[in-house]
Amino acid sequence: MQRLWQRGIWHARNENLEAAQACFESILARDPKHGPARFRLSMIAARRGRFEEAVAMAEQILVDDPNRPEVLAHLARCHLLAGDLDLSRQTAERALATPAQDAVVIDSLAVVFTQLGDLPRALNLFDQAIARQPDQASLHYNRAIAFRGDGQPEEAERDLEVCLTLNPLHSKAHWALAGLHRVTPEHNHLDRLRRLEQATAAANGTDELVSLALFKELDDLGKNDEAWAALTPILQRRRAAAGQGQHGTDTDALFGALIRHCDAAFLAPAALASQGQTPIFVIGMPRAGIALLGRQLGRHSQVRASGTRVGFARQLRRQLAISGMRPFDAAMVEASLGTDFAALGERCRDILAKESQGKAFVCESQPMDFLMAALIARALPEARFLHVVRDPLDTCLSILTQPGNEVLLPQQDAEAIASFHVGYQAWMQHLHPLISGRILDVHYESLVEKPEMVLRVVCAFLGLRYESSLREGPALHKRRIGRSRAYAGPLAAAKKRLQSALAGP
Repeated sequence: MQRLWQRGIWHARNENLEAAQACFESILARDPKHGPARFRLSMIAARRGRFEEAVAMAEQILVDDPNRPEVLAHLARCHLLAGDLDLSRQTAERALATPAQDAVVIDSLAVVFTQLGDLPRALNLFDQAIARQPDQASLHYNRAIAFRGDGQPEEAERDLEVCLTLNPLHSKAHWALAGLHRVTPEHNHLDRLRRLEQATAAANGTDELVSLALFKELDDLGKNDEAWAALTPILQRRRAAAGQGQHGTDTDALFGALIRHCDAAFLAPAALASQGQTPIFVIGMPRAGIALLGRQLGRHSQVRASGTRVGFARQLRRQLAISGMRPFDAAMVEASLGTDFAALGERCRDILAKESQGKAFVCESQPMDFLMAALIARALPEARFLHVVRDPLDTCLSILTQPGNEVLLPQQDAEAIASFHVGYQAWMQHLHPLISGRILDVHYESLVEKPEMVLRVVCAFLGLRYESSLREGPALHKRRIGRSRAYAGPLAAAKKRLQSALAGP
């Protein structure tokens, strides 16, 4: 069994989950009570988005050994990914009550509390983990991300530099550091990034995060030709991956299914919930300013900003028994039509109530929720939508220069993103009259240039009294408005695609 175990670990580390699963299942066939093999199978299920299966496996392990902190930490994360926020908190607390916790377990629990929005608790746990293992680079990186989320960029920068001292190849830290501030000729990381990019290219090709960090800093300094040159190898690799079918979702079919099925009859007025929290969904294209507006609303005394924790998409997938890793596609639209929207709405309201901290509004800021806006409106008739709109070409450029984490977005070139944007615009134009009075367009450029005026309009739409606290926080900068003009040449095809859609057939 030792050889099977070693092979399973090797396959798991190399992302060959099928082979890893086969090894661990072979171990269980010989020893059904083998806890480590069951734990690894639970981890594989979670990585595949099968969160309820992962939860069931972890809970079975705990029947035999109820005080295993690493299993409890994993279970807390699985509950979080499945959208069970209360169970995630309870399980994390249970893990903290067990003896003999090591730095890795404490760090895992700190990440859970970060994602639950309890940043003070998370930061305290990160401190404990680092005190136990100060030479572990990943611990400093994770604490930096929590500091960043807590509005402490100087502390985040300090931890990221420590992380890179311990592990100079930590590409996530390079990317996070580049995004903390606008760099200047006097304070930047260009030399370090260039050396690392050259070394990486000589060894095994391009590291996307390092190249994106280099693009961002060169762009900050107005070195646009050099910035685009840094981006070009990334786009070539993305196009190669797309050619191999790694981004195979048919978005034309998806938008077609939404427009075809989500009509006036589907969204016929339903009785509003008579009590409880009012959900606000901030939607729009990624990189359009969704998180920005969500954070600003969260400063209102009656609004609880939940980020992406409520997770309507997770609750829908759970009700449809569909893997959390599967992209939202035309088949899922059709499968959703027959779901019990009343039950789905009640499940979401229960989560909203627990997440609200007693506030009247709960705000979810998830860009790709625009695809599910009609389903949200059907399940939650009381929901309000703030649709953030940004200059299309600026949006395309911003998406292009971010890590390729969103499987639905064709991030291999600007023209492909522009085509997706055309489908998005057609869908939103179809949806607007169907939920008139429940949706408000918020223009990113106006929000940045005239924040108080726009936020007063938003408050009036939501039925909230405007509060000066909405203007607190870092100053909004206009430098990203019209950013795409500096890359007119490389973005010419995308601009043409967007203009042809406006011109019509």
